[in-house]
Amino acid sequence: MGRQERWIERYREVGGWWEHGGNPKQPHPLLTSGSHSGAYVNSRLIMRNPVSLIDVVDEALGALAEAKFPFEKLDLVSGIQFGSITLADQLAAAAWHFREDDEWPIYTVFAEKRGEGKEKQLVFDTTKPEPGERTLMADDVLTSGGSLEKLAKAIVDAKGVVMPWAFVIVNRTGRSEVGGRRIVSLIEKDLPLWSPDACPLRKQGSEAIRPKSKEAWERLNASY
Repeated sequence: MGRQERWIERYREVGGWWEHGGNPKQPHPLLTSGSHSGAYVNSRLIMRNPVSLIDVVDEALGALAEAKFPFEKLDLVSGIQFGSITLADQLAAAAWHFREDDEWPIYTVFAEKRGEGKEKQLVFDTTKPEPGERTLMADDVLTSGGSLEKLAKAIVDAKGVVMPWAFVIVNRTGRSEVGGRRIVSLIEKDLPLWSPDACPLRKQGSEAIRPKSKEAWERLNASY
């Protein structure tokens, strides 16, 4: 079993890999971008387990090494509040020991959300890159690429340097790069996205709901 198959199985084991069963009584996810989908990946169920998170980071370092990532040039790992702060912290700590010259630590910064939906922006407030610091972007799931593009803008606005790689646990876009930056992932699987008007599940009568609350997640996973 390859890396991707193993990690999809890990997600399924903790109930974090969801796909619509076809019954129109079953709701489907309405994503932050406004798109509808027949699938959803809940990485919180993986990252809340310290052992699973360590496994993610170990394999992330291997995948980055395979992509010829220059650890010796890395100054920062940048995450997004709140979903990828822990991932960014653990990647920074592990990457420090991964490079040959570990005299200087690798730090973590995280961008904070302002606004909602398509108007959401990412800004650095509590933490931020220093001018010239080279930053690896990290996130749990790449859905449309919009969040990474906004994170890259926030880094540039702070006069940091965005490295031409980004790590995500799950790349569900079918794209190999975003904004000219190579996407390195453990799972690369194109999962459906539709505009509200084009959503076949909506046309069949399925309700679109925000999937992140406990109640909504239970509704998605109920028996229909």
